[in-house]
Amino acid sequence: MQGELVAKYDGTQKKAWSQEELARLPVEERQAIEQNGWNVAQFLHMIQDMPTHQKLFDDSTARAREVRELLEKIQFGQEEQEATTKREAEAKQCAEIERVLAKQEDKWRRVMSEARERLERVQQGGEQERARANQERSRADRERARADQERARADQERARADLAESQAGEERKRAEEERERANSLAMEIAKLKQRFDG
Repeated sequence: MQGELVAKYDGTQKKAWSQEELARLPVEERQAIEQNGWNVAQFLHMIQDMPTHQKLFDDSTARAREVRELLEKIQFGQEEQEATTKREAEAKQCAEIERVLAKQEDKWRRVMSEARERLERVQQGGEQERARANQERSRADRERARADQERARADQERARADLAESQAGEERKRAEEERERANSLAMEIAKLKQRFDG
């Protein structure tokens, strides 16, 4: 009976018996199926519901495609995450560079300001020094002019002294000549007196 049932199942119906189909069968066949062949029909139904090789291949292909798409999405997400992380790192690096440059700019601005102030002080000091130097130069020029006047006056005094000495020398010479002449006259007078007395 079971072999006949299986043959009938495989050859004509090729599907599991439903309750409606069992109700339409003859009573004997229905009872035989219910008593002896129901498990066989249920087993055949399970076999029928099992996927074929093509279905397994299709399912495997679809699953592989889904997995590949999922991996691509994951990879794309990772790439996006890496790109985002890289952009964030670059942004942080740029911000740090800008901060350092701003700090350096502030430092150089302070340095330039201090240098400008020092230069102004030096220039002011230089102007004061130049004014002081000009005053000293004017004072030195006045002292030099006064010294030149003193030197000229000393030269005049020296010239007068030389002239006076020269005149004194001439006076001494004339006095010497007068003295010699007087001595000579005195000697002549003495000789004449001796002659007259003798």
